[in-house]
Amino acid sequence: MTNSTPGQPLGLPLVVVPGGPQVFDTPVMRSWPLPGAVKGMDWLSVGLSWCGELSAVWVTILLAALLPIDRLTGRETVILGGALAVEWLVTNKLVKRLIHRDRPSASGVAPRWSRRPHSPSMPSSHASSAAFSAVAIGSLTGWLIPMALLAWAIGCARMHLRVHYPTDVVAGWVWGAVCGGLLLLVAF
Repeated sequence: MTNSTPGQPLGLPLVVVPGGPQVFDTPVMRSWPLPGAVKGMDWLSVGLSWCGELSAVWVTILLAALLPIDRLTGRETVILGGALAVEWLVTNKLVKRLIHRDRPSASGVAPRWSRRPHSPSMPSSHASSAAFSAVAIGSLTGWLIPMALLAWAIGCARMHLRVHYPTDVVAGWVWGAVCGGLLLLVAF
Protein backbone atom coordinates (compact mmCIF):
# COMPACT_ATOMS: atom_id res chain seq x y z
CA MET A 1 0.00 0.00 0.00
CA THR A 2 1.38 3.37 -0.94
CA ASN A 3 0.05 6.77 -0.11
CA SER A 4 0.03 9.07 -3.09
CA THR A 5 -2.49 11.19 -4.87
CA PRO A 6 -3.30 11.14 -8.58
CA GLY A 7 -0.68 13.01 -10.54
CA GLN A 8 1.90 12.61 -7.79
CA PRO A 9 4.85 10.23 -7.83
CA LEU A 10 4.28 6.96 -6.04
CA GLY A 11 5.66 7.02 -2.52
CA LEU A 12 7.54 4.27 -0.78
CA PRO A 13 5.35 1.57 0.74
CA LEU A 14 4.24 2.48 4.26
CA VAL A 15 3.38 -1.05 5.30
CA VAL A 16 5.29 -1.93 8.43
CA VAL A 17 2.52 -3.92 10.08
CA PRO A 18 -0.55 -5.51 8.50
CA GLY A 19 -2.90 -2.64 7.71
CA GLY A 20 -0.09 -0.08 7.60
CA PRO A 21 0.36 2.85 9.96
CA GLN A 22 -3.39 3.52 9.97
CA VAL A 23 -3.76 0.63 12.45
CA PHE A 24 -2.08 2.90 14.99
CA ASP A 25 -2.98 6.33 13.62
CA THR A 26 -6.75 5.98 13.42
CA PRO A 27 -7.47 5.19 17.10
CA VAL A 28 -5.00 7.83 18.28
CA MET A 29 -6.45 10.50 16.01
CA ARG A 30 -9.98 9.65 17.20
CA SER A 31 -9.08 9.90 20.88
CA TRP A 32 -6.86 13.00 20.70
CA PRO A 33 -6.98 15.22 22.65
CA LEU A 34 -7.44 13.16 25.76
CA PRO A 35 -10.63 13.72 27.73
CA GLY A 36 -10.29 16.73 30.01
CA ALA A 37 -7.55 18.28 27.87
CA VAL A 38 -6.58 21.79 28.84
CA LYS A 39 -8.67 24.54 27.29
CA GLY A 40 -6.38 26.67 25.25
CA MET A 41 -4.46 23.65 24.03
CA ASP A 42 -5.15 24.80 20.47
CA TRP A 43 -3.34 28.11 21.10
CA LEU A 44 -0.49 26.40 22.93
CA SER A 45 -0.15 23.96 20.04
CA VAL A 46 -0.13 26.75 17.47
CA GLY A 47 2.60 28.53 19.46
CA LEU A 48 4.71 25.39 19.75
CA SER A 49 4.21 24.66 16.08
CA TRP A 50 5.42 28.15 15.14
CA CYS A 51 8.46 27.67 17.39
CA GLY A 52 9.37 24.65 15.31
CA GLU A 53 8.73 26.39 11.99
CA LEU A 54 11.93 26.40 9.90
CA SER A 55 13.76 25.25 13.06
CA ALA A 56 13.53 28.78 14.49
CA VAL A 57 13.60 27.71 18.14
CA TRP A 58 16.61 25.44 17.56
CA VAL A 59 18.60 28.16 15.80
CA THR A 60 17.78 30.51 18.68
CA ILE A 61 18.96 27.94 21.24
CA LEU A 62 22.08 27.31 19.17
CA LEU A 63 22.88 31.02 19.13
CA ALA A 64 22.15 31.31 22.85
CA ALA A 65 24.70 28.57 23.46
CA LEU A 66 27.32 30.93 21.97
CA LEU A 67 26.76 33.47 24.74
CA PRO A 68 29.53 33.73 27.32
CA ILE A 69 28.34 30.67 29.20
CA ASP A 70 30.92 28.45 27.53
CA ARG A 71 28.47 25.89 26.19
CA LEU A 72 29.65 25.75 22.56
CA THR A 73 32.61 27.01 20.59
CA GLY A 74 32.16 28.97 17.37
CA ARG A 75 33.31 25.92 15.39
CA GLU A 76 30.75 23.65 17.09
CA THR A 77 28.01 26.21 16.47
CA VAL A 78 28.83 26.43 12.77
CA ILE A 79 28.89 22.64 12.41
CA LEU A 80 25.61 22.22 14.30
CA GLY A 81 23.90 25.05 12.41
CA GLY A 82 25.04 23.70 9.05
CA ALA A 83 24.02 20.17 9.98
CA LEU A 84 20.60 21.37 11.15
CA ALA A 85 20.09 23.07 7.78
CA VAL A 86 21.17 19.92 5.92
CA GLU A 87 18.89 17.74 8.06
CA TRP A 88 15.95 20.06 7.34
CA LEU A 89 16.66 20.08 3.60
CA VAL A 90 17.11 16.30 3.34
CA THR A 91 13.94 15.67 5.35
CA ASN A 92 11.80 18.15 3.40
CA LYS A 93 13.21 17.86 -0.09
CA LEU A 94 14.16 14.18 -0.24
CA VAL A 95 12.67 11.94 2.45
CA LYS A 96 9.16 13.44 2.42
CA ARG A 97 9.07 13.26 -1.36
CA LEU A 98 10.22 9.65 -1.40
CA ILE A 99 7.56 8.56 1.08
CA HIS A 100 4.90 11.02 -0.13
CA ARG A 101 2.23 10.37 2.46
CA ASP A 102 -0.81 12.63 2.30
CA ARG A 103 -1.67 14.93 5.20
CA PRO A 104 -4.61 13.97 7.44
CA SER A 105 -6.71 16.69 5.78
CA ALA A 106 -6.55 14.74 2.51
CA SER A 107 -8.50 11.92 4.17
CA GLY A 108 -11.12 14.24 5.64
CA VAL A 109 -9.54 14.99 9.02
CA ALA A 110 -10.11 18.70 9.65
CA PRO A 111 -7.06 20.54 10.98
CA ARG A 112 -7.54 22.52 14.19
CA TRP A 113 -6.20 25.72 12.66
CA SER A 114 -6.54 27.52 9.37
CA ARG A 115 -3.01 26.99 8.06
CA ARG A 116 -2.96 23.72 6.13
CA PRO A 117 0.46 22.54 5.01
CA HIS A 118 0.63 21.21 1.48
CA SER A 119 3.88 19.26 1.70
CA PRO A 120 3.84 15.49 2.24
CA SER A 121 3.18 14.40 5.80
CA MET A 122 5.79 11.75 6.68
CA PRO A 123 8.09 12.29 8.45
CA SER A 124 7.14 15.39 10.39
CA SER A 125 9.98 17.84 9.77
CA HIS A 126 9.04 19.73 12.94
CA ALA A 127 9.54 16.51 14.95
CA SER A 128 12.65 15.59 12.97
CA SER A 129 14.41 18.92 13.50
CA ALA A 130 13.33 18.87 17.13
CA ALA A 131 14.79 15.41 17.79
CA PHE A 132 17.94 16.22 15.79
CA SER A 133 18.48 19.36 17.84
CA ALA A 134 17.68 17.70 21.15
CA VAL A 135 20.22 14.94 20.50
CA ALA A 136 22.99 16.96 18.84
CA ILE A 137 22.73 20.39 20.47
CA GLY A 138 21.31 19.08 23.75
CA SER A 139 24.11 16.55 24.18
CA LEU A 140 26.85 19.11 23.59
CA THR A 141 25.34 21.86 25.75
CA GLY A 142 24.07 19.73 28.62
CA TRP A 143 20.51 20.78 27.77
CA LEU A 144 19.40 17.34 26.56
CA ILE A 145 16.44 16.87 28.92
CA PRO A 146 14.80 20.30 28.45
CA MET A 147 15.37 20.15 24.69
CA ALA A 148 13.95 16.61 24.50
CA LEU A 149 10.86 17.78 26.40
CA LEU A 150 10.45 20.69 23.99
CA ALA A 151 10.89 18.30 21.04
CA TRP A 152 8.19 16.06 22.50
CA ALA A 153 5.84 19.02 23.01
CA ILE A 154 6.33 20.27 19.44
CA GLY A 155 5.60 16.80 18.04
CA CYS A 156 2.48 16.47 20.18
CA ALA A 157 1.37 19.93 19.02
CA ARG A 158 1.60 18.81 15.38
CA MET A 159 -0.66 15.83 16.19
CA HIS A 160 -3.05 18.00 18.20
CA LEU A 161 -3.38 20.43 15.31
CA ARG A 162 -4.10 17.43 13.05
CA VAL A 163 -1.52 18.38 10.49
CA HIS A 164 0.31 15.07 11.07
CA TYR A 165 -0.62 11.52 11.88
CA PRO A 166 0.99 10.11 15.04
CA THR A 167 3.28 7.84 13.01
CA ASP A 168 4.50 10.87 11.03
CA VAL A 169 5.63 12.45 14.28
CA VAL A 170 7.19 9.25 15.62
CA ALA A 171 9.00 8.74 12.30
CA GLY A 172 10.24 12.35 12.52
CA TRP A 173 11.52 11.86 16.06
CA VAL A 174 13.33 8.65 15.10
CA TRP A 175 14.80 10.09 11.88
CA GLY A 176 15.96 13.27 13.63
CA ALA A 177 17.45 11.42 16.61
CA VAL A 178 19.35 9.05 14.31
CA CYS A 179 20.68 11.99 12.24
CA GLY A 180 21.68 13.85 15.40
CA GLY A 181 23.41 10.79 16.81
CA LEU A 182 25.28 10.22 13.55
CA LEU A 183 26.46 13.82 13.57
CA LEU A 184 27.81 13.39 17.09
CA LEU A 185 29.65 10.22 16.07
CA VAL A 186 31.15 11.74 12.93
CA ALA A 187 31.89 15.33 13.87
CA PHE A 188 32.47 15.42 17.61
